[in-house]
Amino acid sequence: MPFEDDNTQDERAARLLRAARPEPDERFVEATERALLGRARPSRRRRPILAGLGLTGAVAGVALVASLLGAGPLAIDGQQDVRARQDCRDVQVTTVEREGKLVERSDGTTTVVTTSRPVTRLEQRCR
Repeated sequence: MPFEDDNTQDERAARLLRAARPEPDERFVEATERALLGRARPSRRRRPILAGLGLTGAVAGVALVASLLGAGPLAIDGQQDVRARQDCRDVQVTTVEREGKLVERSDGTTTVVTTSRPVTRLEQRCR
């Protein structure tokens, strides 16, 4: 490690500083907030869970309302197809491929001779 670059050393130092950052005790924070604000703020651990539950409920509600109104694959009449439409077509693709052959020379030695030739294939392209 005698030849580490400066970025690696900076990253290591930043990681060490972040890991050693002091944090107050949770009970001290709650007691101070209760004394200053009259109440403790809600725990930060519950906020993402509540936001996720709210978002899930909202999406489910929108899907239910849309299906009751006759839109989407959950519609009551069931006339809409739920499969994706394929917009595919066959396209000719030409590539140059190299081909090697073993050739025996007149002096008895064998060599590899490489030739290039165009090859056209049909490929399916979908959007």
